[in-house]
Amino acid sequence: MDRRNPPAGTGQGRRKSRPQGERSGGSCLQDGPAFPGLEPEKITVNAPLVSRKGKAREHRFGSPFHKARIEVLQSLFAGEYLPGGPPPFSLTSALPSQALLFRDRLKEGVMRNKEEIDRTITRFSVDWSIERMGRIDRNILRMGICELLHEPDIPFRVTIDESLELAHQFSEPEAIRFINGILHQVGIHMNPEKVGREGLQESEIPDRKERP
Repeated sequence: MDRRNPPAGTGQGRRKSRPQGERSGGSCLQDGPAFPGLEPEKITVNAPLVSRKGKAREHRFGSPFHKARIEVLQSLFAGEYLPGGPPPFSLTSALPSQALLFRDRLKEGVMRNKEEIDRTITRFSVDWSIERMGRIDRNILRMGICELLHEPDIPFRVTIDESLELAHQFSEPEAIRFINGILHQVGIHMNPEKVGREGLQESEIPDRKERP
């Protein structure tokens, strides 16, 4: 696909220009802090991410475990700007104990396995380096891949649904298909046993697409 001349009707050609080296799409927040009014050096994990939806959807996406994932994403995103990496979580979190344990374990897993996870992202993305992805998108992928490969008790579909909900909330529409495709391919090729337990049909498996 020629990214300099996107197909008519995609709307890509009407996007505002971005600083050299940044790619459009992938995150509504990638060109600046996720926390409005704060400079990168002043970012703290206590400041909220800005949801494109205004609030999380109903049903399980308002659950403590979804909120735990938001806190992990928030910390990882802040770490993109801070020299010391992702900041610690707030000590005043209202999450219940099981969600807190999951939150801490997920963040630790992403950080401990970051090199492996980033190699996996690079392997399954098509002509799209991790550096060119939006900061929100690559951290959603890191979290999802960590769950797929290092959280055996979390069902495949739960990881997919939760990752896509984060993309719905904090990224741009075209990022959803991109994230969905990569996570499906990672699951199928790197943890087929987990995928197979849920009886995923071939027709449900998205193609590994190049990012629009």
